[in-house]
Amino acid sequence: MMLSPALILAFGCIVMSCLAQLVMRHGMLKAVQTASNDQAIALYAAALFQPWVWVGLGLYGLSAIIWLWVLSRVPVSTAYPLVAFGFVLTMVGGIWLLGEPFSWTKALGCLFIVLGVVLLCIDWQSNVGHAR
Repeated sequence: MMLSPALILAFGCIVMSCLAQLVMRHGMLKAVQTASNDQAIALYAAALFQPWVWVGLGLYGLSAIIWLWVLSRVPVSTAYPLVAFGFVLTMVGGIWLLGEPFSWTKALGCLFIVLGVVLLCIDWQSNVGHAR
C-alpha cells in the first residue's frame, strides 16, 4: 500500500511538531539555568532570549501552515487522530535526546497508539474518493 501525498505531509507535520516540543524543552531547560529565580516571570523572560525556544515556535508555525493543506485533503476524523503518532515520536525523542526515563508501560501505550493510527490510515486509504 502506497501512502498518499497528503498522508506523507501529515506525518511531516507531526514530525515537525515533535521536533518543536523537543527543541522548546531543550530551550526551557537552558532558560531554567539562566533564570535569576524560580518565579514564572523570570523564567519566561529567560525563555525569550533562548534561540531554541524560537526555533521550536517556528517549527510549530510551519507545521500549522502545512497542516492546513493536509486538512483540505484528509478528513479531520482521520487527520487529527494521526497527531497521536506525535506522542510516540516525542516520547522516543525525550528518552533518546533528552535523557528522560523509559518504562515498559510507556512503550506498551505507544504500541497501542501506533496500532490505532495504522488502522485509521488503512480505513482512510480504502475509502479515498468516496467522500471528502
